[in-house]
Amino acid sequence: MKTNYVPRRAGLKRWLKGAPDYILDVLNVANCADHYVVFLGKQFIFHIKDGIADDGPDEFGNTHVAVLFMSDEPSSSQGVSIWDTMTAYNQATYRYNHKHRRIRWKDLPDTIRKHVISRATL
Repeated sequence: MKTNYVPRRAGLKRWLKGAPDYILDVLNVANCADHYVVFLGKQFIFHIKDGIADDGPDEFGNTHVAVLFMSDEPSSSQGVSIWDTMTAYNQATYRYNHKHRRIRWKDLPDTIRKHVISRATL
């Protein structure tokens, strides 16, 4: 019996306290141009078959999760704010390998939190 894929939010509630329910995880990768990495779930999860978006069964193998990569000033003209997707298993591995870079939602700069919400609710 196959079950629907549902990504887990960051394990401890303290990491995402006050965050919108569609935020799965927030990472602070300080040594990269993409300083902040935000994983989004629920309405940002879709399925791909043969390179085309598909509304087929939501299984681990064909499920993709949206990711927002941002610089320190994503809203500025020289800032970075890029949407991308990762397969479910790649995002799970990425989050596991970078768990030591997790940051609390409330510890993000206010400009970053507002930017994530505005991009996610367009």
